[in-house]
Amino acid sequence: MGQLSSKIFSLFRSRKPQGILMVGLDSAGKTSILYKLKDNIELTTVPTIGFNLEECTISNTKLRIWDVGGQEKIRHLWPTYFENTNGLVYVIDINCLEKFDEAIFNFKRITEERNVPVLILLNKKDLVLNDNEGPSLQERENIILDKVREFLTDFTYKIFVICAKPNEVNADEEYLEIVNAFTWLSKEIQKIN
Repeated sequence: MGQLSSKIFSLFRSRKPQGILMVGLDSAGKTSILYKLKDNIELTTVPTIGFNLEECTISNTKLRIWDVGGQEKIRHLWPTYFENTNGLVYVIDINCLEKFDEAIFNFKRITEERNVPVLILLNKKDLVLNDNEGPSLQERENIILDKVREFLTDFTYKIFVICAKPNEVNADEEYLEIVNAFTWLSKEIQKIN
């Protein structure tokens, strides 16, 4: 009887959308990721002033994702959106080395608000792979990993290296990688709720 009631409770619990806050610096690709996940489409985007709110279903779980603009003048609003969410997605443009420190600073600041599962998306890997100058993709990932390990000691987190705007050759595998990333986050949220 206990197993049956547990399964029924689990079914009802999964009906309520999981609230997810997605933030990162401006031009990191948050909106592109959101619409790639939701509709598997590539959009020409403009900087988000304010937020986008979308719902999508991943593995029979409904996600409500707040994609909040990353411009410096609105970053102070991020905690407002964080209050009623169950997970955090932080997007970093892995191609933009000169913004790594700023991205990490703001990432650390938002994680001081609440301890929830954190999905770190290192976006624009295609630009790094096509660039023969500077650190490799793996070196860039290691730079970021070393920095986030310093302050995410008590967090459940995972890093995915993605491309929200892939070429036609690898579009399906890149879409699946984004779905896998959000599936991981959804499962981590379910563990604590």
